[in-house]
Amino acid sequence: APPRRDRKELVAKLATLTQPAQEMELPLAEARSILLPRVRERFYHEVIRLDAIYHGAKEEEFKPMPTRLLNEHLTVEVVIDMPDKVGIVSGEQLKEWGISFEEALAVARENLWKLSTKSFQQLGPGLYLSNAEDTHDASRMFLHDLVWQHEVKGRHVVIAPNRNVLLVSGSEDGDALAKMIAVAEEVMQQPRAQTGMAFV
Repeated sequence: APPRRDRKELVAKLATLTQPAQEMELPLAEARSILLPRVRERFYHEVIRLDAIYHGAKEEEFKPMPTRLLNEHLTVEVVIDMPDKVGIVSGEQLKEWGISFEEALAVARENLWKLSTKSFQQLGPGLYLSNAEDTHDASRMFLHDLVWQHEVKGRHVVIAPNRNVLLVSGSEDGDALAKMIAVAEEVMQQPRAQTGMAFV
């Protein structure tokens, strides 16, 4: 479907998906600076578990990727952020490094802070947009103190309709919330939609 001029780049990106997983297994000294937290739907991890069981894995033998519940619908995991792909850090990888998930998550959070120097764009009174478009915008909701820097009416409300968009508004600002919902609905029509749910 893509125009001919775009196909070479597209094929190169798709080719990275076929590379062996062990290429992501870096020593901790090399991986430390490129660890990042990633916020995603809890449903994603449930689908992986159910798919493994459907294809014959025993539930008691299934080893889920280490995550922390961010809320009822979202999790936060630790990933290795490579130039051409992002890989989830497994429990086996953490064991090899000799660190806990919480220790890795603390390093990852600090790294995301260092990447979060770009100010959120103001879309209107009381409505802000994180659009660094580095595939980690949604994960910036994990940086609560970054979200809280934005002046809103009431409590801070966020929506992350895809990984490149984080919207921030206030719980007592009807106009900003209405615009926030409209923007989120539009973004949800784009590739890699995440969730249209709002979180306080």
